[in-house]
Amino acid sequence: SSGINQQSTGITGEGILPGDPAPFTISYKEAGRGMPKVEVYGPDHQPLNIVEDNDKKEGLCKVEYQPGVFGEYTVRITYAGLPLPNSPYKINIKPTVDVNKIKTEGPGLTRCKVDEPTWFKVHTGGCGKGELNVQIL
Repeated sequence: SSGINQQSTGITGEGILPGDPAPFTISYKEAGRGMPKVEVYGPDHQPLNIVEDNDKKEGLCKVEYQPGVFGEYTVRITYAGLPLPNSPYKINIKPTVDVNKIKTEGPGLTRCKVDEPTWFKVHTGGCGKGELNVQIL
């Protein structure tokens, strides 16, 4: 059957963070004459570079793009000049972190003395995928 895998992370945005690959596959073996054309636009409406691996014999086009920032991305797919059903796709790349699950402990969070070592811990288990940044002011 022809179409696009609607469950692909490149179409759902599930679990994708900026810098992650966002892949999806278009199946067009039974779609008739023509070729798929894919365009991806970022939140700033500028086109993104995409990587396509088009297997004409199998009628499969594997596509991958890489979101650079959080926000809404648009994926436009046409075949023989006609938009695929549900195209353009709106993909929301959003943080997947639950900050309520982050826990901290240690004396370095409440009292510090000049030239005296102290410590603190940040527990991020179960909060989701992301990068921890710590600033000491």
